[in-house]
Order: sequence, then C-alpha cells, then structure tokens
Amino acid sequence: LGAASIVLTTLLAAGFLVSGMTKISQELLVTQLADTQIKNFSALASQIDVFAISSANAGIQTEAEREASFARFRVPVDRTFNTIKEILEASVEAAQGLGEDEQARRATQSLTVARMEAQFASLWSGLSRRQLNEDGILLQLNVFSTQMTPLLTNAIGEEQRRRDNAIREVEDLKARLNLYAQLIVLAAVLILLFYYFGLVRPQFKRLQALQNAAREIG
Repeated sequence: LGAASIVLTTLLAAGFLVSGMTKISQELLVTQLADTQIKNFSALASQIDVFAISSANAGIQTEAEREASFARFRVPVDRTFNTIKEILEASVEAAQGLGEDEQARRATQSLTVARMEAQFASLWSGLSRRQLNEDGILLQLNVFSTQMTPLLTNAIGEEQRRRDNAIREVEDLKARLNLYAQLIVLAAVLILLFYYFGLVRPQFKRLQALQNAAREIG
C-alpha cells in the first residue's frame, strides 16, 4: 500500500511537471513572437516614414526619378509586411492552446495587417499617377498617415499586451509549480510517516511481542 501510494504520488508529480512545463513553453513562445512583432511593426513605421519623406520630395523630381525612388523605398516595406504575416501565422498556431478569445485576437490582428497593406498599396497607386503634383502628393500622404498611424499604434499596443500577459502567465505558472512541488513533497513525507507508524512499526511491535512470549515459554 505504501509503495503504491508513493508511485501514485510520483506519477502525479510527473504529470503536473509535464503539463506545467508545456504551458510555460507555449507562453514563452508567445512572448518571443510578440517581441519579434513589436520590432517588425516599429521597423515598418520607420520604413513608411522614410517612404513618406521620399514621396514628399517627389514633386520636384522627374517622372523617372520619382518611379525609381518609390520602387527603392517600397522594397523594405514589402519585405517587412511579408515578415509580419509569417510571424502572424506562427502566432495563430501558438494560440491554439490558449483559448478561443486569444485566437480571435490573433485573427483580428491579421485583418489589421491586411488593412495596413491595402492602405499602403492604395498610397503607392495614388503616388504612381503621372499627373500628380506636389499638392496632390502631400494630400495622399496626409490621408495615408491619418489612416495608418492609429493602426500601427494599436498593433504595437496589442503585441505589448500579449507579451506582458504571457510574462505574467509564466510567473504564475512557476509559482504554481513551486507550490505543487512543495505539496507533493509534503504528501510523500506524510505517506512515508503513515506507512512507518501505521504499518511497519506496529508490525515490529507484534514481532517483538512474539519474541518475548517465545522467550518466556522457552
């Protein structure tokens, strides 16, 4: 009975440990992906600023110079969008074990990125018009900035929220695992004490009593 209890306690401890470590690994992955996305969105904001500055000067450029400038500054923006979408796919997969609410937030983030990309494509299309003058360029940039800035701000804020929640969850999991470990050790000690005082020690007393009785008879 005592051995079976100890084995059961060990199995429970192993189960808690495996489950807890799996959850911690998931949350650490969420933290890593969120940090990466924060850097990606910040890079995207900087690249778009550079593109906007270049576009603002396009009014004094020739058509060929304008097209070359736009194409050169668009390449890093497109690359960053592709990176963000790849990380989003990995993030959606990582959220499968984190509940429906978190999965819904990831889906919403995908829609936000799609809106950003569509707005940038619209800006590109507008700036590519041959008849566009300096005032038209500035108007296009102002409209784009008004639409894009809150999307970028919200996207970065969402990733920061996700990262901070994951960090808190990891700390909570560590605390719970530590508590479980202490309780399991305590349970193992209590089982051993019960096994000794409730089963082994009485058996020794009975054996001692039989030996004493044998000596008296002999």
